Amino acid sequence: MAGRISPARYKPNPFYRRASASFRAQASLQRSWSGIVFRSVLLDFATPEQIVDGVGAMKAGGRWNRPRMAPVLYCSLNPGTAAEESMRLFEAAGFARKTVKPRLLVGIRYDLSAVVDLQEFLLSGKRLNLPQLLSEDWQRINNQHLESVGQAIGRAAFTAGIEGLLVPSSRVPTAVNLVVFPKNLRKTSLQEVLEAAELKKWRKP
Repeated sequence: MAGRISPARYKPNPFYRRASASFRAQASLQRSWSGIVFRSVLLDFATPEQIVDGVGAMKAGGRWNRPRMAPVLYCSLNPGTAAEESMRLFEAAGFARKTVKPRLLVGIRYDLSAVVDLQEFLLSGKRLNLPQLLSEDWQRINNQHLESVGQAIGRAAFTAGIEGLLVPSSRVPTAVNLVVFPKNLRKTSLQEVLEAAELKKWRKP
């Protein structure tokens, strides 16, 4: 069952209705997906529980979720992509690479049954130009108290009960990311932080 969206002060994007209709019409695009993904996390948030809680993206928002929509995890299929994306996000905030804080690269194993490849979804729906969508300045849009088109698509996927979206990276050419909605994970789904025991030992005072 899809999670409920908490109230937010961002004006909903009208594309949400079209995206919701497309997810319903293209239910066959929801497929199983298994594999290991990677996240680059600050040391302060490197407990197994925090790595997969999705709270950070929920508070700050992201390309595929407006702030306070729901917990969301942004993962990369390649470890190098996870590291590079976190670095570019740091630079986008106005910081030099030499000032970056220490981070951990963590693997997460997933076995999901309802994942949609956004490239396939958009192609079959013929709704949007994907490069334009990936270049959308969602932060500027959110600063105007509006929901971006990409965030409307993410919200539609979340309310449709989809567990994850495969999306192209907007920062690393040819790379692919997995956006996970933790509240939509099914009882049969697997979410496992790799070497969780080692992380717990490392975090002990």
